[in-house]
Amino acid sequence: MVWPIFLTYTASHSKNMRAAPDEVLKVLHDPEVLFRLNPLVVSVVADPRNPSSLYTVKDRLNILGFETYTTYKVAFTALEDGITNEVVAGAGTVSMNEYKVEINTKDPLMTTIVEKSTIKALFFLMPFITSTMRKAHVSFLDNIATQVERPQTTSCQPTVTASLNSASGTKLPAMFTFSLAALTISVSCFGLEPRVIGIVLCGVLLVALVRIRSSDPYGLFHLSLNRLPHEDLNTQPRTEWLNMGYWKNTDAFPDACKALALKMLEAVPLTIGQYVGHGTGESIILLLSEPSIPRPSSLTGITSLLSHQQRSQARVSQLKSTRPEIKDIPVHLYAGDAVYTKAAVEHPLAPSSSNQFDVILALDCAYHFDTRHAFLLQAFQKLSPSGGIALADICFAPDSLQNGRFSIIRSLLRVMPKQNMITAKEYLRDMVEIGYTDVSLEDITEEVFPGFIRFLRSRGWGWWLFAAVLGSFRNTGARFVIVSGRKARPA
Repeated sequence: MVWPIFLTYTASHSKNMRAAPDEVLKVLHDPEVLFRLNPLVVSVVADPRNPSSLYTVKDRLNILGFETYTTYKVAFTALEDGITNEVVAGAGTVSMNEYKVEINTKDPLMTTIVEKSTIKALFFLMPFITSTMRKAHVSFLDNIATQVERPQTTSCQPTVTASLNSASGTKLPAMFTFSLAALTISVSCFGLEPRVIGIVLCGVLLVALVRIRSSDPYGLFHLSLNRLPHEDLNTQPRTEWLNMGYWKNTDAFPDACKALALKMLEAVPLTIGQYVGHGTGESIILLLSEPSIPRPSSLTGITSLLSHQQRSQARVSQLKSTRPEIKDIPVHLYAGDAVYTKAAVEHPLAPSSSNQFDVILALDCAYHFDTRHAFLLQAFQKLSPSGGIALADICFAPDSLQNGRFSIIRSLLRVMPKQNMITAKEYLRDMVEIGYTDVSLEDITEEVFPGFIRFLRSRGWGWWLFAAVLGSFRNTGARFVIVSGRKARPA
C-alpha cells in the first residue's frame, strides 16, 4: 500500500450576525479591514501590479509551541454576494475559500456568512493546518460579527462541519499511523530502542516543518525563549539571545546565553577590530555595551538571514542613539553564509577584501557552517598578526562517531554537515594544521546541555520535544566546547 502524499481537506463554517447584508458585504469587500480581522495575520502588502486583488500576507503561527512566521500569496475577488480568495503557500499548499452573504430565513434581521474552504497539502502537514485553520476561521467570523453588529447584540456561536479525505478515501489518522509504523519498522532494523525511535520520528516531523517554511533553521522563534515569566506576552522581550547558554549559576535563559558569550570571550583577549556572527544582534549589543569588556574600535558581523541582519542593524542604531560614547564605533553587518564562496557579491572574508580582524568570534554556530574547516581557514587568513579566534562549538566523543544509533539520528535530522562531526582531538589537530598557535579546547558540556534541556522542558510540550532530540544527541556523544587559537606574528 502507498499512501497519498497530498491530502484534500474541505470545511464549512457559518456565522449568524445581527446586521444588514450590505453592512457585512462592505466589510468583506474591503481587503485591508478584512485581513486585520484574521487573528493570525501580522502584515499585508498589496502587489503594486494589481493592488486591488493580489496580496502578500504574513501570519504568526505556533508550531509545537514554537512561535514562527509564514508568508503566502492571496488572490482576492469581490463578488456580488461575497468574496472568493485563493491562497498559495509553501510546500505545495493551496486553499480556495468562498464567503457568501445570505439573509437568514428564520430571522430577517440576521445575516449569515457561509464559508466553504478546500485545502490541498502534504499529508504530514495536514493535522497542523486543519487545527490552525479551524480555530482561526471561527475567530475570523467572530471578528467580522463584532465589526458589524450593533453594540447590544451578543455573539452567536458558529457551526462547523469538516471532512478530511485523500484521493483514495482513506482517513488521515490511519495513513499517518501507517507511515509512522513503516518508519518504525525500518529504524528498528538498526537496533534503536522504542523510546529513541519516538524521539527520532518526532524530531523528523519537527525538522520537516521547519525546513518547509525556510531553508534556514532559524527565524524569530527565539524571542519567546527570551521572554521572562513576568513580562507581558504582547511586548518584545528585553533581549534576543540565540544560543544554548552556560547554566552554571543561573536558570534564566537570557542570563545563561549572556554567560556563554562571556565565557567564550574569556578565551581570547578583546582588542580593536572584531568579526562576529550575530543572529538578531544580541552579541553585537553585548560587545558595544557590556561594562566588563573593552569597547572595540570597529565591529563586523554576518548572519545567514536578511531579516536578522536588518533587525540587528535597527537594534544597533537604536542603541547608538541612546549611548553617545559608542555612536562613532563603525558597525558593518552582512547577510550571508559565514563561509565565503565565489557566489558572494560582498563578503568580509573574501580574499579580495582588505579586512583584517584582531578577534574573530563564533558563538554557538560554527557546527552549522559548510564547512567549519573552510571557515577556520578563511578566518586565519583574515586575522591580523597575533590576532585570536574563539568559538563556542560542538564536537563528539571518539566512540560516538562509530555508534549506529548516532548515525541514524544524524542522517535523519541533518543538523550539521557530516564534515563538522569530529572529535576534540581532530578539532585541535585541524586548528594546528591550519596554522593557529596556543590552541586550546575546554569541555563545558555539563554546564550547557543539562541546563538548556531542563529549561526547554519547562516551556511546553513542543519545546519538550526539541529537548528530547537534543538530549538524544548529547547522550550519543555530543560535547559542547570552547575552542580558541591565535595567529602568530611573522618571525
